[in-house]
Parts: sequence; C-alpha cells; structure tokens
Amino acid sequence: MKPVVKTNSSDLTRVLKLAATSWVLYDVANTVYAATITFLFVNYVQLQGGVFALGVTQTISMVLAGLTVPFLATVADRTGRAKTYLVVSTLVCIGAMASFAVDLPLVGLMLAFAIANFAYEYAMVFYNALLPSVAPLSRAGLVSGLGVGLGYIGTLLALFVLQPVEEAQGPNLAFVLGAAMFLVLALPCFLFVHEKRVTGNERFTRSLFRERAGTLLSTVKGLPQDRQVFWFLVGNFFCVDVVNTAILFFAVYSTTVYSGQVFDLFGMSIDLRPHVQFDKAGLLFPDKMPFLMVIGAGLNILALVFGISLGFLTDRWKAIRTMRLAGVALLIALCGAALITSDSFSSSEIERINTTATHKTDWERIANDTDAHLVTPNPEFVNEQKQRAADRARISSKSLALDPILVPDAALEKPAGNSLYPLLYVIFVTVFGAAGLAGIWTAGRKVLMEIAPRERLGEYFGLYGITLKLSVVGALMFTALLDYAGAVWAMGSQAVMLAIGLLLLAKVRAKP
Repeated sequence: MKPVVKTNSSDLTRVLKLAATSWVLYDVANTVYAATITFLFVNYVQLQGGVFALGVTQTISMVLAGLTVPFLATVADRTGRAKTYLVVSTLVCIGAMASFAVDLPLVGLMLAFAIANFAYEYAMVFYNALLPSVAPLSRAGLVSGLGVGLGYIGTLLALFVLQPVEEAQGPNLAFVLGAAMFLVLALPCFLFVHEKRVTGNERFTRSLFRERAGTLLSTVKGLPQDRQVFWFLVGNFFCVDVVNTAILFFAVYSTTVYSGQVFDLFGMSIDLRPHVQFDKAGLLFPDKMPFLMVIGAGLNILALVFGISLGFLTDRWKAIRTMRLAGVALLIALCGAALITSDSFSSSEIERINTTATHKTDWERIANDTDAHLVTPNPEFVNEQKQRAADRARISSKSLALDPILVPDAALEKPAGNSLYPLLYVIFVTVFGAAGLAGIWTAGRKVLMEIAPRERLGEYFGLYGITLKLSVVGALMFTALLDYAGAVWAMGSQAVMLAIGLLLLAKVRAKP
C-alpha cells in the first residue's frame, strides 16, 4: 500500500520569517561558490594551462546535471525529502570546493571541479523546490527577489574578501575560506527550513525512481499540449542562456572593447593599454581589475537593489510581466554594450601580440599593423611589478600559488576614443544589466509556481533546471563570433537570442 502523501503548501498564509531568512541566506552561500569559480578558480586553472580542460569539464558536468537532476527532483515530490537532498549535495559541493586547495594534478583538479559543479547544480534544484515551504504564493516573488538580490552579497564577498586573500596569501587559503563561507551561510537553511509542500514517508527505492522517471518522461512528452509551461520553459532557456553568457564573458568583452585606451572613470585614471615586455611574449593590463571591479561592484550592488524591488513588483504586477520587463532591460544593456565601444584591439589582435612577439622590432611592426603606437609604460605600474617580483622571489612555497611577474618595457596605445563612452558603457551595463539579470532570476521562479501543478512542483523545477543547465548555445556562439567577427558582432548575437526568448515569453499568459 502506498503511503499517504498530501500537499499542504496552501496552508501557508504568511511568510515564515526565520525559514525565509535562512532560505535567502542560502542564496548568498551558493553565490560565494559561483563567484569563487569566476574570479579565482578560472585564473588558477589558467596558470596550469587548463582553460580548455575547464571548458570541457564545465560543459560535461552541466549536461549530465541537466539530464539527471529532473529525475531526482520528481522523486523529491514523493519522498518529501527535498531538504535532505539539498544538505547532502551542498556538503559534497563544499568538500570538493575545499579540495581545490590541495595541489592536485590537472586531471584531479578537473575531477574535483566536476564533482563540485555537479553537486552545486543538484542543490539548486532542491533549493528552488523549497521556496513554497517558506512563503505562500502571494509573497513568493518577494522572497525570491530577496534571495536573488541579497545573493549578490556572495559576489561582493568574493571580490573584496577572497580576492585580496588570494593576492596576499595565494589561492589555496582563498579556496578553503570560500568553502568555509559557503558552509556557514548555508547552515541556517539546513537547520530552520523544513519541507512543508509535501509530507510523506516513501523511501527512495529503485522502483520509486523507475516510476518517477516514467512520470517525468510522460510530462516531457505532454509539454507541447501544456502550452503555458512549454512556452515559458523554451523562452526561459533563451533568456537564461544570454544571462549565463553575459556573466561568463562580461570581463572578456569589457576589456576587449576598451583595450589600448586610457580614460578617466569616476575620478580614476584607467589604463587599459597592453603593457609589453620585449624579450617575452605576454601582455598585462594594469587597470584591468580596477575597471572590472567598478563594473562588477556596480552591477552586483544594483542587482541587489533590483532583486528586492522587482520581488515586490512580481507579487503585485504578475511574475510573467516582470520577467518580460527584465528581459527588455537586459536587451537595452546588450544593445548599449554593443554600440558604445571604442577603437580597441580585437580579440584576434590581442591573441597575436600575446603569443608571437618576442623582440622590440616585432612590437613595432605589430603596433603599425594595428594602428597603435608604442609609448612609455605606466611608471607606477612598472615599480609595482618590480616590487611584486622581488616579494615573490622571497616566497619559497609552491609555484602554482604564484602569478607570473612581467615587468613591462613599453605599452601599446590606440588613438583615444570618445571620452564619454566608458562612462556610458558602465551605466548601460550596470543599471540596465542589473535590472535584467536580477529580474529574470527573480520572476522566473514565481512564474513557474503560478503555472505548474502544485503537487508536482519539484518535477517542474527539475525541467526548469534543464533550461538553466543546458544553456550553452549562447556561449558557443559568443566565443565563435568573438574570434572570427569581432566583439560587437558577438554581443549582437546575444541581443538576437534574447529577443527570441522575449517573443516566446509573450505567449505565456498571466493567471488572473
């Protein structure tokens, strides 16, 4: 005889403050992991020459997670153990993240990353499925918005705590500290969030898994008949694909379209000229990180504000309308980023001068070919690099923990562009981009809660997770166009994909 399973999410008539606060804190916690990967781990792997291996590992882990998570999500509907699965997958992710600090060979490091990434993606599905257990449908948008908005604090922690630790002590301590932050911030969710959407005592068995797998496959086959969910999932795929691409490549794009320039930004002098050393192929951009930190900090702070405010709007103005509005804001940001650019080095030019020049005559020839000229390097930067080289020479620890030191002989400078362009670029990317990123995440969860069957919400969040995890088309398109057509065309392709997503979301009708 089957155990009794009942749905009682409708019993929630108010937000459970302690549980909701704990749920929101988990969003901060998992963002620490995501930001650690973006700002620390990628650079760490690059020092080992493993960027391609990282890309392959990322793609494989995302695809495997996308194909398998929905099956476990549908099991969570019957067992009522979404939180248990969340705890287990989170602890696995934290353990694998901490293992980055061990001096593993590249294969071992990629295996640790694959485990961490796989567990992280699993945890996100179970985490989303717990939203109805902390807030009623009428307030779910607000709580979701708080999670998205305050979650960006995790990125700020990575930028302003973990990165300085990495600079001063090397990446190993930063990875351990990041894992510890993840655990501490996740603990309240482990302790104070309890499954209320479904109560039951079915055990996880092979027969239950087969049964739920069959149910899930039937649901997928029937999606074309459930037009509201179908159009939402496909439209969300295009929108989130653009969001993921923007997050992954905004640093590459920003430095590419302004490389070779010197300009003032909010009272700071930003030097994005490639600084070169004649006897060694390689480039350094002195103010690359300050420029990116201005954009990153502005984007995350505003995303925090927009996440909270759009959460209120989602509950009062229908989630699907808020999601469309956020998509339009992101479209404006993409168009602005594509149009407000300067006369810069292309990505192929940067690759060329980064890998082929070893003598002064090579640099002079490249400067002529790229309409640039060699100038005196920034003296403060030269002195800083010399001091860093001297400091690092006194460190006897492992070489993987050290950045390569390049003391420049000259800088490649492009003709100055419009001095207002960098400021306008930052405004478009941070203001409209933050509204778009925060709004799409905030409203997406609520839209699904409104249109999916309540008793199968975990199953539908699993399908929703597929649209998040298999969204790799935009990244492939962006990188291909960046190499072969230029940065502006690469960004333009994302605007086209987002427009397709918005057209599909226009078919989704808000419930009365």
